Amino acid sequence: MSSVALQWGPVAIIMIGLVLGFYFNNRSIAHLDRRIDDLRAAVDHRFDAVDRRFDDMKEWIKAEFKRLDERIDNLAAKIAKLEGHAEHPVIKAG
Repeated sequence: MSSVALQWGPVAIIMIGLVLGFYFNNRSIAHLDRRIDDLRAAVDHRFDAVDRRFDDMKEWIKAEFKRLDERIDNLAAKIAKLEGHAEHPVIKAG
């Protein structure tokens, strides 16, 4: 064998090893990227579900406050009506 082949042979083997290492490492990184994307999608889906629950809770609270406001208005109207009857001259105590 020539001296050039003996000198560059180990370099070629090292270069082939490096190229194979880069290839397999890049493949595993691509796999991790897919797994991270899947995880991100799952987390986004869970947060979307939580957001929907908060929106539903907000709507329920608004409806309850509206219902309570209507009941308070009805009670205020009944009280005003009763106060109006109390000032009637026949019922007036005195």
